[in-house]
Amino acid sequence: MYCKFFKLFSIAFLSASVLACSDESKFELPKLSKPVISDVVYDGMLKLPGSIDSLGVILIGEITTELVDSLSTDSLLLYFNFTGKSSGLYANMGDTMSVDIMQFTHANDAYGYYAHFRKDDTKLQSYLAESYAESGQIYFVYGAYVVKISFDEFEKNKIEKVKPFADVIVSQIDAPPKIPSYFIMFPFNRKIVPSGKFIPYNYLGIGGLNKVFTTDYLPETNQVKFTLFLMRDESGKKYNNLLAFAKNSEVNGGSVVVEDPKGFEFDRGIGLAFEHPEYGLIVAGLVRNQLVGVIGFDPNLNGKFANTWFKGLK
Repeated sequence: MYCKFFKLFSIAFLSASVLACSDESKFELPKLSKPVISDVVYDGMLKLPGSIDSLGVILIGEITTELVDSLSTDSLLLYFNFTGKSSGLYANMGDTMSVDIMQFTHANDAYGYYAHFRKDDTKLQSYLAESYAESGQIYFVYGAYVVKISFDEFEKNKIEKVKPFADVIVSQIDAPPKIPSYFIMFPFNRKIVPSGKFIPYNYLGIGGLNKVFTTDYLPETNQVKFTLFLMRDESGKKYNNLLAFAKNSEVNGGSVVVEDPKGFEFDRGIGLAFEHPEYGLIVAGLVRNQLVGVIGFDPNLNGKFANTWFKGLK
C-alpha cells in the first residue's frame, strides 16, 4: 500500500486537502470502443429531389450515393454511425450548389456530426431543428439526417434563398424538427451558445465512455471555459471505466484519485476526482442512473455551479 497527500480543492463545504490511498496493483485500461456498422436501411437517396421547375432548380447530372461499407475505418462519418450519403449538383437562378444528404443511425448521431463542425461563435439559425452557415456551406440537422449545401459564391442571405429547396427535402423526412432532448437537462445560465456536442464513442479518450452529451460554460469572472457532461449509465459500467482510467493513471505516476469527494451528493457516494493528463481536473459521479461530471473543475470559479447542477438532477 502507499499513500499520497492530494491537495484537491478548497471551498466552503470541502476541506482543502484529502488523504487518498490506493493499491499499487495495476488497473487495466478499458478497451476503446469501435464503431459498429449500422443495420439501418439507408433511404437518403429518396429524400434528394430531381429538378424542381416551380423553384427554378435544375439537377445537373445524376444523384450519386455512397454507403457505409465504402468508408475507410478511420472515417469521421463512421465514428458518428453513418449509414449513407447521397449527393447532387444543382443550378438555381445563376448559382451552382452542391447538396449532400447524410443519414445516421440515430438522431443523436446526426446532431453529433452536425455539431462537430460548428464553432462556438457560430450564429445559429432557427430554421428546422438547428442550422448555420459557415465557409460557403449551410448545415441543417433534421432527425437522423444532416443536409449540407455548398456554394461556389456565398452570401449572408443564402440561407433564406435555399429554404424553399430545403423544405422539399425535409418534407420527405418523418421526424420532428428538434435537437436531442438531453440538452434540456443542462443549465442555461452561463452556457456558451452554441456548444452542445454529442460524442458517440470513447469520450476523453476513455474506452466505453460512449453516447455522451456535453455543453461548455464560462464563469462569471473568468474567461476559462469548463465543460459539463452527461451520459446514461444504468449498470455503472461507464463509471467503472472512468475509475479504471483514473486509477491506471495514478499508479503510473499521475495524480491521486479521490473517491467519494466530500461535498458532492453523488448516489451512494459513487464519485471521484482526478487530474486528467490532457483535460485537467475532473469531478464526476453517478446521479439517477447517469454519469455526470465537470471538466476543468475549479472550486472558486465553477465549484458551486457544478454541484448545484448535480443536485438538480436528483
